Amino acid sequence: MLVPASADEAPAADLTFTISGGRAEITGIKNAAEVTVVELPSEIDGAGVTGIGAKAFYDVQNIIEVILPETVEYIGAKAFARCFGLKKINFPDGLERIEEEAFCNANSLLEAMLPDSVTYLGDRVFESCTWLQKARIPSGFDKIGNYVFHSCSTLKSIELPDKLVAIGDYAFANCSNLKVFTCEAAELPELGTDIFSVIGDIPPLDYATPINEATLFVPEEVVEKYKAADQWDKFGSILPICETKINTISRPIDESRKLLFNGYLFILLNENIYNAMGYKVQ
Repeated sequence: MLVPASADEAPAADLTFTISGGRAEITGIKNAAEVTVVELPSEIDGAGVTGIGAKAFYDVQNIIEVILPETVEYIGAKAFARCFGLKKINFPDGLERIEEEAFCNANSLLEAMLPDSVTYLGDRVFESCTWLQKARIPSGFDKIGNYVFHSCSTLKSIELPDKLVAIGDYAFANCSNLKVFTCEAAELPELGTDIFSVIGDIPPLDYATPINEATLFVPEEVVEKYKAADQWDKFGSILPICETKINTISRPIDESRKLLFNGYLFILLNENIYNAMGYKVQ
């Protein structure tokens, strides 16, 4: 289903697609200039919609929201790249792969909450999503590719899962507002080039990055290893993750004590201190 700028719904024919072996792939949209919200069907001509093809919505700049059905398993390379107006997209539980540059320069996108079903992120998937404020890495994920979150300049916090073994080149470079970084991996992930650096045109600039003002939370038993490790040692503070985590505060925030330390927000609740991610730090 497509919802155009007018109140009338556009017909299904506005989508272009291919069908093979009972599986449909969305390849584009015919009336792109008229559409602001796209809701994709779960089935076309009896075939389940399982994928979004490469460049299917590339450079469609007026789309604000995309609603994907639960049947979608993959999002192709550059599928939503240069969708400058795209603010919201859901990532269904059955999604497995997001290919290279799928959302590159979709710079109005606000969230990327990936389900645990995702097992692959291509290089530069969210590069230059400059309004991306919140992202979730799947719990079973083991590798983050090159430039995946490069230049996500409003991203404030990120959690990396305990199974992570590698982070690609410049994956979080130029994330100048990244204040709280949590890595649950007890074994230090292998790092590519300048993961956290601020970089400009090639060759990279070699000046200091705001990451030296950020806080890194890691398992308590490996705090000293992270402090001594190349690139991780750029963080201004490296603190242990405690087992206790709060997801909500049961009383009004104005009744709990809010603390500012080196510019970061902490919450004092029932004589415990929690960081902005909800982890107990003291």
